Amino acid sequence: MTLLAAVETTGLKWRALPPLWVVVLVLVPAVFLTVRFVYKREAGKLSVRPRQLLGVLRALVILLILGALFGPFAETVEGEYFKRHLVICLDTSQSMSFSDAYLKSDYRETVREAAGLAPGESPAGKPRLELAKSVLLHDRKFLAELASKFRLHLFTFDSTLAGLVQPQEGESPADQAARIATEVAPLRAEGSVTRIGSAIRDLVRAFDSRNEPVAGILLFTDGRHTGGAPEPVEEARRAAQGTREGIAIFPVAIGDPGAAMNVGVSRVDAPEVVLAGDEVSFTISVHARGFPPGRSVYPEALVLAPDGSVQESLPIDAAPFDLPGEEETAEVTLRYRFTQPGTYDLKVGVPSQPGEAVLDDNHQRHPLRVAQLKMRVLLVAGQPTPEYRFLSQALLRAEETIAANIILLSAESAWPQEASRGLEPIRTFPQDKAALGPYDVIILQDVNPRSPGVAPGGDHDPEHVLTLLEGWVAGGGGLILQAGRDYMPEAYRGTRMMTLLPIVPGLMSRFPLELGDRKRFRLTPVGRTHPIMAILKDPVRNPDFWDGDEYRSYFYWYAPAERAKSSATVLAVRRPEGAGYVGPEDPLHPLVALQDYGFGKVLWFGTDELWRMRFQVENLYYWRFWSGAIRHMATYRLLGGNKRVKIFLDRNDGRYRVGDTIEIVAKFLDENFEPVIPVDEDPASQRRTLHLRTPEGDVEEIVLTAVPQDPPQGNYRARIQAARPGTFRLYAEPERDEERAERTIVVEETTTEKRDPLMDWKTLAEIAKESGGEVLTPAEFHTLLKDPRKITPGGILRSGERKTRDLWDRPWLLLLVVGLLAAEWILRKVHLLL
Repeated sequence: MTLLAAVETTGLKWRALPPLWVVVLVLVPAVFLTVRFVYKREAGKLSVRPRQLLGVLRALVILLILGALFGPFAETVEGEYFKRHLVICLDTSQSMSFSDAYLKSDYRETVREAAGLAPGESPAGKPRLELAKSVLLHDRKFLAELASKFRLHLFTFDSTLAGLVQPQEGESPADQAARIATEVAPLRAEGSVTRIGSAIRDLVRAFDSRNEPVAGILLFTDGRHTGGAPEPVEEARRAAQGTREGIAIFPVAIGDPGAAMNVGVSRVDAPEVVLAGDEVSFTISVHARGFPPGRSVYPEALVLAPDGSVQESLPIDAAPFDLPGEEETAEVTLRYRFTQPGTYDLKVGVPSQPGEAVLDDNHQRHPLRVAQLKMRVLLVAGQPTPEYRFLSQALLRAEETIAANIILLSAESAWPQEASRGLEPIRTFPQDKAALGPYDVIILQDVNPRSPGVAPGGDHDPEHVLTLLEGWVAGGGGLILQAGRDYMPEAYRGTRMMTLLPIVPGLMSRFPLELGDRKRFRLTPVGRTHPIMAILKDPVRNPDFWDGDEYRSYFYWYAPAERAKSSATVLAVRRPEGAGYVGPEDPLHPLVALQDYGFGKVLWFGTDELWRMRFQVENLYYWRFWSGAIRHMATYRLLGGNKRVKIFLDRNDGRYRVGDTIEIVAKFLDENFEPVIPVDEDPASQRRTLHLRTPEGDVEEIVLTAVPQDPPQGNYRARIQAARPGTFRLYAEPERDEERAERTIVVEETTTEKRDPLMDWKTLAEIAKESGGEVLTPAEFHTLLKDPRKITPGGILRSGERKTRDLWDRPWLLLLVVGLLAAEWILRKVHLLL
């Protein structure tokens, strides 16, 4: 503490003085009544005035004697006079990054002046923290005046309290003001949580534990407390009542206190990478406050330029929706088909509404990469069925998005197997990993596993190919199995294919089929919203396509199934027309089922009559269904950008919050699509490097170390910390002419900070009331020294050694008593009373 002056004070104290009420109400009246009684007997001998004078002398003598009996003594205290502490505490949580509208012109003008903005320059649209810094720093003389009158401290808080500037001995007020300005200028509103209660508690404990005198705590905050216990109002009460001298808190309100309407978007759910031509669905979480019921708005999607400005508003497919109530959240979906490849920086949300208080929480940014890639598809069919004829031709025509090889196993040796332009036709199923690896999706239509085109050689043993196929699926391939009337799935009983099948096939003898009856697909609850089954854009009408009479999505034949495996997701089951169900075990019979297998997927179609949906509409629905299924099955192989390097995050959506740990696993395959195996003798092979591009465009290296596995899987791992919000791109540069493997990491601001960004004046007022302080507007901050009712400059006395000296046995006291008695005797003698 800074010493202002050394002082010495002396006071009168008593060793045996009765309580004050006994002295005032008993002893003093008793003395004067006794004296009055004695001199009342002299009434006939003296007039009133001499009697009163003699009575006062007699009373003083008695009181002096009683006082001496009570043991008076003098106490001298030597002490020092110190400056008080004044604490300035800035809120740096994410809610301080919001901008307010300042709808009332008079308040807007006072904030403008307090922040030192130029005439005509509005505080609207400026982040709260930037305004708080301007209010604090623009008047350096006032800041220096505070430093001259107090021991000035600067702290920041969000989830934790941090001290930035402490007073230094010998430092001038101007120098301390300059040091505060240097520390405040780079502050950013990045805190994931606002713990006002913890900040008050920690400040109070720090000063009160050292018995430091605190003139007050100035909290520059919007009052949004999101950190739970301890509550700020309760801690403010403890600051006033639970400390030695009481610490008053003066919140400086940052934000617009007069507004109560706001719309905000707290989350966007959408893919991070899609193929050109895909229709992308964005689902936003919208909350609102202060709007009348029934307010209808449209969502929007904006494309941002590199400098952050709006470059384009996308013509999205979306319907208007009603804003939710104050305690509700609306989930809103909008769609758009991206045809041009590239990286898009999007803002998705709701347009600003008239009267809104906060201007910059209506949207959330979402990065999207649109890739122009061709899917490699292998179609293998046993017989030239209608399904084969229509699907093979559709694959060959889709040359902009698909590069296909087609094998018809029943064809004669002279038959020219088909392939997309630029590809060499193949006559047999690939027999090794290097040949199978380039394919993204393989479609098997009623394939005989012992066909020479599948298992060449003398014994035609399919196990080698099935083992190869199983490893390809586990490594991320998409396998589509379509039932047929000759081999699929009957011929695969007892083979390795049974581990890949999502269903347990049933015996034909147990399930007699009524081939003359039409049957339809009935979507399961999962199938109603699954992209594979989404033929119609309208999700409400989509089930009618499969189960209704308006569209011809019916069939006659299907492969009966005992049941779906527990690991499978059933998307559609059989619904026969007419009375009754066929089949004793499971009358529903899964027709479309999906199963994850390792990194890949297996899709089962239980009928070979999907071609019937072409009736009178050609490929309108047929190709929409097949292309959607192929795209979905190719997701793993394509959307990572590189088939030999795959990057995985411990969260599939790649979204984290500040402070989270991000676990990265990258899988590396060699040119034969075999896992890269580290060598113990080669330390360099134990490490791999990825690149991380920050939101500012800087590139950092992330070193991954090999994951011990038996057998080796080519996996390398690293962990990094999500230190700040923003969009980061994690990628591996390709070694050949390939797309690079890339993942997007989005480090988000916390939902609690964004849920309700309006300034909380009520909490600020309660903090001030409970602590004995007062809420200050930005303008009142600069006048707080002019009002002594707020923060009073000055110091506090700290006592040192105490000295005592008895007064009852002093000669002057005896002389005074004797003198008073002598005066009374002389007066009585003069008046002939002796």
